[in-house]
Amino acid sequence: MPGLGPYPVARLRTQDIDRLYQELRKRGGQNGKPLAPATVKRAHVILHRALEQAVRWGWIRTNPAHQAQVPRIPAPDIRPPAPSELVRLFALAKEYDPGFATFLTVAAATGARRSELLALRWSDVDEASARMSISRGLVNGPNGLVVKDTKTHGVRRVALDPKTAEVLAEHRRRAEKAAVTCGAVMAPDAYVFSHEPDSSAPWRPDSTTRAFRLLVERAGTPMYAFMTSGIT
Repeated sequence: MPGLGPYPVARLRTQDIDRLYQELRKRGGQNGKPLAPATVKRAHVILHRALEQAVRWGWIRTNPAHQAQVPRIPAPDIRPPAPSELVRLFALAKEYDPGFATFLTVAAATGARRSELLALRWSDVDEASARMSISRGLVNGPNGLVVKDTKTHGVRRVALDPKTAEVLAEHRRRAEKAAVTCGAVMAPDAYVFSHEPDSSAPWRPDSTTRAFRLLVERAGTPMYAFMTSGIT
């Protein structure tokens, strides 16, 4: 609605969908502003799946969205950070917040997404074998934080190099010491990254990204160098 709402599904044609996408690109956004190609592509994915269901139900014989012209998404011009910039970034993180330095270390060593690291619990970390399991992600939902499956809906078991394993072990020792100081007890399935004395609640995704952006500003590193990382 309103682009395709009046059409009976059996009369919907590929050219109608093409016309909708063109209109969205021109003035489909808020206050008549253009929509980005990536946003229109997301609309296409939803429409395609809906019409595919109509095919399965026998309402239509073919999916008219299958041949629709989806806006091309230009490849981003990414300049990865230089090694010296990364060194400065990690040094600043360790100086300002050792916990966040651990977060960055694990992210860099494992390639895990922000959501996956925030959902990580100590029960997922096997210190004896230097491995950790990634089976869920933590995201902002309409009513608060939501833990859900990973994007692949599977479990990944990641080996940790000795340096990363030691950084994680030191991070755990700090968390346990803080819990004792506050008279709290960490449960075996406590969150790895938490501000609570007993590590019972995870960091928030939006707060984590803000902390990362602030760190990048302090390091004097262009933010766009990290825009494709799982951290942001």
